[in-house]
Amino acid sequence: RQFEFPSSRDPSTKYVVSVSGGDIDCTCPGFQYRGTCRHVLEVKNKLALK
Repeated sequence: RQFEFPSSRDPSTKYVVSVSGGDIDCTCPGFQYRGTCRHVLEVKNKLALK
């Protein structure tokens, strides 16, 4: 399952959060550096509400 988010700095840039089983990844630079990001947190919150 995938979710798209626009970049906060450049709305024409989109980042994709992928959820597969227990794994969650994001294509944004923050996730690449820190292993988490606001996009991942938002998806986790959305999925927890369902």
